[in-house]
Amino acid sequence: MQITCPKCNTILESESAEPGTKIKCTQCGAMLVIPEIPLEEGSIFGDFRIEKVLGKGGMGLVYLAHQISLDRPAALKVLRSN
Repeated sequence: MQITCPKCNTILESESAEPGTKIKCTQCGAMLVIPEIPLEEGSIFGDFRIEKVLGKGGMGLVYLAHQISLDRPAALKVLRSN
């Protein structure tokens, strides 16, 4: 999982950390918490940085996100795995 540091915007990679655990930013030293599911503000999901939840329904959640590669806002729908 990737997460963006809210202080310095460094993208951090954490494959072994469980949701809710704390990690330290390698750039600025800030302490971050690995987000729970659903995704939280600052989480990286593929090429998208999550900004906030726009809505939810029977199929999943819709987030306001920022597409990193194209530097633009986007709506991102994440479907439930059921």
